[in-house]
Amino acid sequence: MKTNKYRYVLTAAAAIAVAALSTHVRFSNMDGGKSLIRALSDGCFVSGVLFTGIGLLIYASNEGFFSVFSYGISSALRVMFRRREDILGKETYVEYRQARMEKKTEFRYLCAVGGCFLLLALLLAVLI
Repeated sequence: MKTNKYRYVLTAAAAIAVAALSTHVRFSNMDGGKSLIRALSDGCFVSGVLFTGIGLLIYASNEGFFSVFSYGISSALRVMFRRREDILGKETYVEYRQARMEKKTEFRYLCAVGGCFLLLALLLAVLI
């Protein structure tokens, strides 16, 4: 459970850093009273879309969406850069996919943190 908390905390810290950087870049080009809220909204939106998008890409990868591409590329590289003895007897696509489906990557914490930042961006956009 401790590692799960650390994932959320580290992801939230990274999202805050991305939002702060984006806010700084956006706010340095603005002036006025509502500019800060608008820049914060933009920064939270960028951070939210980034982390939610990464989480959704990991989800698609867990479901096997990219397995054909990764198997094809790894097979092509194996053929190009190894000796003939190393190529023979390697796993088939079905074996590769089964092995890949057994080791899934956690993605919910990325989607949760990204979703929170998207909601914060929406709240700040309403306040403008």
